[in-house]
Amino acid sequence: MDVTIITGASDGIGAETARQIAQRDRASAALVLAARNVDKLERLAAELRQLGSSALVIPTDVKDRAACIALIDKAVSAYGRIDTLIVNAGMSAHANFAEIKPDDLDWMHDLMELNYWGAASGLSMPHFHISLPAGGGGSSLSHP
Repeated sequence: MDVTIITGASDGIGAETARQIAQRDRASAALVLAARNVDKLERLAAELRQLGSSALVIPTDVKDRAACIALIDKAVSAYGRIDTLIVNAGMSAHANFAEIKPDDLDWMHDLMELNYWGAASGLSMPHFHISLPAGGGGSSLSHP
């Protein structure tokens, strides 16, 4: 069984990635679905289970480092390992740099917290620390 964590799994690319994995791998897929919207995650999990995959819902805000560490811990506790971590949660900014005002800096901080630090410190570091075998090996990290 391949264990895959997908952040930002409640809709869009994250949800569709989970569907594609479940359709392709069926019973050999163990999908750990992480996002803030629990209702959407539960609906997606039910859909994936109908395809024969295992699906675990773990509400997670990737800007919260403790929540990211708990996500990794719960996934490993449930499945014993993590094979793939898809860091899909994120947001974008569409603004001309000259138009950014000082009041926008809080929003820009949130963007960096989510897109960079959520992936780097909260998710990927604990993942690689606990998942890689002593001799090296085979986990992967993706980011949009």
